[in-house]
Amino acid sequence: VRPANVGDQSVIYFDAQRKVLVIGDEIEVPVEISIINPTGQTIIHRTTNTAREFTLSHLKPGLYIVFVRGKHFQQAIRILL
Repeated sequence: VRPANVGDQSVIYFDAQRKVLVIGDEIEVPVEISIINPTGQTIIHRTTNTAREFTLSHLKPGLYIVFVRGKHFQQAIRILL
């Protein structure tokens, strides 16, 4: 998965080997994260003020859409587990 970028810096990416979603320091907190499963159901919806890594290893294999929203940032990425 390609990282989402702000300028030339990667700010959101999925580390497939560790099964971790990483939110870069460039994004101002709080950050709201939603993960949508293949049927369109929101399976995770969380707001964080501190966490920058989110383990997704508990999810079943498949394609997911991750929405990340911050004060001045909004991005959606697809991840394949």
